Amino acid sequence: MSMEKINNYLLNLCFFLIMLSISITLIDVKIARVSFFVACYISVFGVLIDKKNYKKFVKILPIPLLILGLSKIIWFYYFYNNAPDINLNTNYIQAGKRIIFCSIIIAYLLANLRNTNLNKKIIVFSVILSFIFSTIFAIYQIKIGLPRVELNTQATGAAYMYSCITLLLISYCLISAKKTISYIILSIIFLISFFIIIQTGTRTAIIFHPILFLILVFYASGRKVRLILSLSSIMITIAVGLFFKTEIIEKINTTNNEIAIYENSRGNEGSSLGARFSMWNAGMYSFYQSPMGASLEQRYSQMKSYTEKENKDRAALIFANIHLHNEIVDTLSLQGILGAIIVIFFYISMLVKSFREKNPMLLSVILCLIAYGLTEVIFVSREMSILFSLMILSALLLNRKEKIEE
Repeated sequence: MSMEKINNYLLNLCFFLIMLSISITLIDVKIARVSFFVACYISVFGVLIDKKNYKKFVKILPIPLLILGLSKIIWFYYFYNNAPDINLNTNYIQAGKRIIFCSIIIAYLLANLRNTNLNKKIIVFSVILSFIFSTIFAIYQIKIGLPRVELNTQATGAAYMYSCITLLLISYCLISAKKTISYIILSIIFLISFFIIIQTGTRTAIIFHPILFLILVFYASGRKVRLILSLSSIMITIAVGLFFKTEIIEKINTTNNEIAIYENSRGNEGSSLGARFSMWNAGMYSFYQSPMGASLEQRYSQMKSYTEKENKDRAALIFANIHLHNEIVDTLSLQGILGAIIVIFFYISMLVKSFREKNPMLLSVILCLIAYGLTEVIFVSREMSILFSLMILSALLLNRKEKIEE
């Protein structure tokens, strides 16, 4: 077998596994994860044996994503290299490895996968399957009476990932739609997705999902369509809000109660929202103590010292050894100012790239990362880091501008 045939076989297998991972990531996490990592190893091997495309691969390599992954690994070895009980399975070093692998897969496929209509249809079909499978699974969970839709993960992560998949699909529909029926289908997709997200009970996603949808409509559609879709989305949001009036009022009351608990207890009693306030306060205190970074143990010690000294925000200690439910605060408290600059650089570079290349799909993904990163640490989660990276890959592959091969 010639080297060219081996390269093509590896490329097609990698592409198939990535599409499989996208399709089932919210209904079978294990198979999706295994497919993703096998594709990672194939892409690394494919890069190593394809000497002719080295320069092209390096040129396409997504540097901001690569730097983001490297920063987490460098942080880990800087603070734990001499530790007697070093744990190579910590969430942060694994997150760094996943991000680096994703950057390699992105460059490998962009450098080698032919830009054909068939390949683009396969990508869109995979995203559609992901939306359909996860929607059906969510409806099943609603039917059997689960208090919150979780899909095959936990409710918060499910909401963020489902929102990202839906908004990427909607973004592609916005630039591809040519008939009225397409916009009707698009509105139905938004209606269904908003209904499912409300069922997850995740406040951040309930607030940001319709807002991000409106931003994408304004960015990716013409004036006439923009007006129609904006009005329809507002009407859908209001209609869904009225339909779930009881649940929404309950969420508002819960939010008010959690804020009251936080204020009355000075953050010493835990609640979903109050614990986040406590974590952010204690995390920023830790950053002020160690502006160039700290280990998890150092951060915990500093946060504990803060809670004892101020007699407040003790609820933060519950999650101090996990993460602080905010991408920037968590990064500041561990990787310091340089780590936060890298995260912000990643955000800005992806935003600039999406605007410069007129890529609403990429814009949808980075807006989700920014919005949901306000109350979550996306890249520390194994499932979310993989899903969001695959959505970045899908967005870049769908928006390629070079001449389409038939």
